[in-house]
Amino acid sequence: MSKTLPSAPVRHRYVFELRYDAGYLYWDRAGRIAQVLLGNHEEWDVDSTDTRTCSLVNREKNLAFNYGPGKLDLSQTQNEDNPTLLSLEDFAKIADAFSKAVSDLIEPTYYSRMGFRIWTLYAASDRQRSQEQARQLGVASGIVDKATPLGQLEEVTCKFVVEMPDCMVRAAVAPFEQQVNLPKSVYTQARKQAWKESRGQRQARLDSLKAKRTIEAYPQFGLLTDLDAYVEDPPYPDNLGVSQFILQAEQRFEEVTERILEPR
Repeated sequence: MSKTLPSAPVRHRYVFELRYDAGYLYWDRAGRIAQVLLGNHEEWDVDSTDTRTCSLVNREKNLAFNYGPGKLDLSQTQNEDNPTLLSLEDFAKIADAFSKAVSDLIEPTYYSRMGFRIWTLYAASDRQRSQEQARQLGVASGIVDKATPLGQLEEVTCKFVVEMPDCMVRAAVAPFEQQVNLPKSVYTQARKQAWKESRGQRQARLDSLKAKRTIEAYPQFGLLTDLDAYVEDPPYPDNLGVSQFILQAEQRFEEVTERILEPR
């Protein structure tokens, strides 16, 4: 795997979702749920609310939580202020606490699906290199061998769904390209040579290192893995907790990632 993907993984986005039926008490208790959550988590605010969804946000960490009569979801995505996502343990704790607060007050009659999804980026130097990396993957060998004789192979995308011991996992891997709009000051700071500064060399080194890490967290090109673990009819909350499910999913993702990123 290291021969194909020399870069370290960058976690780009988390999404947890819990679907349920007959959550009709949402229309009576949406405000009470928000009051409970905001009372226990001062860093959160109400973003919007209507008859279908109430949305809460933690702007400092770029977290979003939505709940309604049919489902709830929690997500976090990289941004300029948060190049590194929360640890999965911390994200799972929030998902667990918020799911319980909603479930206790909405009182759904049935839970139909629990899912957790991670997008991970592996940087490449340019668009051509990201395409080469995709073609070098073992899971792409059949596509490459069959499609190459037909003409120029422009892009390779692989996806599959596999039943694992405790969940289903949908996996996809493909080249990506994203627009990176970091401030020019970040690049300037990354290029700065601390030893040339007449004073404050230690702080200059720390600032330069921070800037370099920020740049590394936002690759423009590379490979994207999209992994989605889910359970239909989850035995929540009695026999399957949200935090337990998310951490189990991470273990399955590690197994799948090892397989899908193996070189040919």
